[in-house]
Amino acid sequence: MNRRQRLVQEQFLDREEAIIKRLNSVYAQSLKDINAKVKKLEFNIKGLTEQYDWMDDDDPEKAKVKSKIQSKIYQKQYQEQLQKQVDGILNQLQEKQYTNIAEYLDECYSDGFVGTIFDMHGQDVPLMMPIDQESMVRAVQTDSKISNGLYSRLGEDVNLLKRKITAQVSRAISTGMTYAQTAQQLAGYTKIGMNNSKRIVRTEGHRIQCTAAMDACYQAKERGADVVKQWSAFLDDRTRESHWNIHHQIREIEEPFSNGLMFPGDPSGRPEEVINCRCALLQRARWAVGGSFTEFNGFTKQIEEFESPESYDEFKKAFFSKENRSYMTHVENMQKKYKTKDFRKVLDAMDDREYKRYSNLLESNPVYNAKSERERQYGVMYGDKAVAVDLKYISSPEYESKFSTLTTNAKVNKSVCETAKEILEHCNGTDYEDLYLINTADGSIFAKVTDSGRKSGIIYSDEFKSKLVEVKEQGVSVLGIHNHPQGTPPSPNDFRKAHDNGYTFGLVVGHNGQVYRYETPTDGLSVAVSEAMDRDLGVFLAGGMDVDRAFELVYNGNGLKYTILEGSET
Repeated sequence: MNRRQRLVQEQFLDREEAIIKRLNSVYAQSLKDINAKVKKLEFNIKGLTEQYDWMDDDDPEKAKVKSKIQSKIYQKQYQEQLQKQVDGILNQLQEKQYTNIAEYLDECYSDGFVGTIFDMHGQDVPLMMPIDQESMVRAVQTDSKISNGLYSRLGEDVNLLKRKITAQVSRAISTGMTYAQTAQQLAGYTKIGMNNSKRIVRTEGHRIQCTAAMDACYQAKERGADVVKQWSAFLDDRTRESHWNIHHQIREIEEPFSNGLMFPGDPSGRPEEVINCRCALLQRARWAVGGSFTEFNGFTKQIEEFESPESYDEFKKAFFSKENRSYMTHVENMQKKYKTKDFRKVLDAMDDREYKRYSNLLESNPVYNAKSERERQYGVMYGDKAVAVDLKYISSPEYESKFSTLTTNAKVNKSVCETAKEILEHCNGTDYEDLYLINTADGSIFAKVTDSGRKSGIIYSDEFKSKLVEVKEQGVSVLGIHNHPQGTPPSPNDFRKAHDNGYTFGLVVGHNGQVYRYETPTDGLSVAVSEAMDRDLGVFLAGGMDVDRAFELVYNGNGLKYTILEGSET
C-alpha cells in the first residue's frame, strides 16, 4: 500500500471500532434494563415469601399467601408482565441497532468511493466523480448478503433473544434461581446477539467499502483513466489461505481474481470466502505498477518496505511459512497468557522453557533471514566487517554538520566533532574503543581512555576513575563520546554508564559514519536489567532482525532513547 491507501484503510478501521463501541453500549444498556425488571420480579416474590415466614400459623391469611406464592397463575401473570417489558426494551434495541448500523454502512460507501479518488489523485489520475446514488443503494441494500434486509435480520436476532430471555426467566422462577444467577445467564444470551451484530458490521461494511472502490474504478475507466485493480490481503495468521495466495495479484477492472471474486467481499462469493474478510481492494495507475512499495505487517504492526515485487514475493513466502506461523502462534499465546501485547513485558514474563522455545522459533524463522531484511540503514552497513573508517567522509561538510546543532555552544560542537574524528582515526581498522569526556561548558577534554587494551569495550584507568569522582563531587557537566567499530547503536551498558558516570548525554560514533546521541536515563539501570536487554538484542539480531528495529523494540520497553544525527551536504 502507498501512504494514501494506508490512510484510507486506517479511517475505515477507526469507523468500525467506533460503531462496535456504540453497539456494545446499546446492548449493555438493554441488558441493564432487563436485569432491573428481573430483579423487581424477584423482589416481589421474595417479599411474599418473607411475609409468609413472619405470619402466625393460625393466621387465616397465611394459607392464601402460600397459595399465591405457589400459584402458577401468579407466576404466569408476572411472566407475562415481564415479557411485555422485555419486548419493549428489545424492540428499542432493534431500532437503535438499525439506526447505528445503517448510518455506518452508508458512510462505508461514501468513504470507500471518496478514498479511491483520493488515492487516484496521488497517482496522478486527476479525476473528480460524483457518487452515483443508485449505485450506493445497490451496494448497501440490493447486493447485501443479508437476504431479507438489515432491519429484518436484526429483528431475527431480537426475536430469538426475546424467546431465550423469557424462557430463562420462567426457569428461574420455577427453580428458585437467584437474581445473580439469572443475570449471568441473560448476559450470555445478549452476547450472542452482539456478536452477530459485529459480524454484520464487519462483513457488510467491508463489502460495501470494496464495492464503492470498484464503482469508482469503473467510473474512472469510463472516463479514460488507465487503471487496474490489486488484491491486498491482511498479513497475519488469521487470513484465509486462498486470500494469501493472491496477495498483490493485479487484474483488469472487469476481470475476476484467480479465487473467482471480483473484489474482497464480493456478494457473489461463497460465505466462507467473504464473511469476516479483512482484505483490501487497491487501485493502481498502470504506469505505477511495479517498483518499490510498502506493506503493513498485521503481526508486527510495522510498515515493511520492498524494493520490488520480487523481493516482496520472497518475504510473503517466508511470512506464510510453517516456521513463521509457529512463531506467531507462540507469541500470541504468550500475549494471552500474560495479558499484554507489550512485547517487552511478554519477554520479561516468560519462564525459561517458554523463552527457550521463543528463541528457537525466532532463530529458525525465515522472515528474519530473508534477503529483504538486509542490514542497510541510511545508506550504511552494519556488521563485523564495518571496522574500516572512510577518512574522506568524516572530513566532509556533511559529516561535520551532524555535530553543528548538538548544543547551543558552537565551540563545544566543534570540539566534539574534532574529538570524534580523532577517535575514529585512532581506532580505524580495529575492534578497539576510545572514550572521551568533554566539558559541556567550554569544549575542553576533561578525561580520556585511549589504550584500554580491550576489544569492543573499555577498561577505566585509575586516572579516569578519579576524574569521574570529580564529575560527581564538583558537579562538572560532561558528555561522554566513544566509538563502536561495527557502527551499532548505544548498548544497554552505555546507558547504564551514562547514568552512573553522570553524563549530560552520550555520543556513539560508528566506524560506518553513523553518529548516535543517547539520553542519560533518569533512573539507573542494574547490571541484571542491562544483561537482560543484551540477551533480547542478541536473539533479535541473531535472527536477522533490522538493527535499529531491534534496539528500538528493546529500548522502548525500558524508557531508553537514542537518535541518529543526520548531516547536510550543504
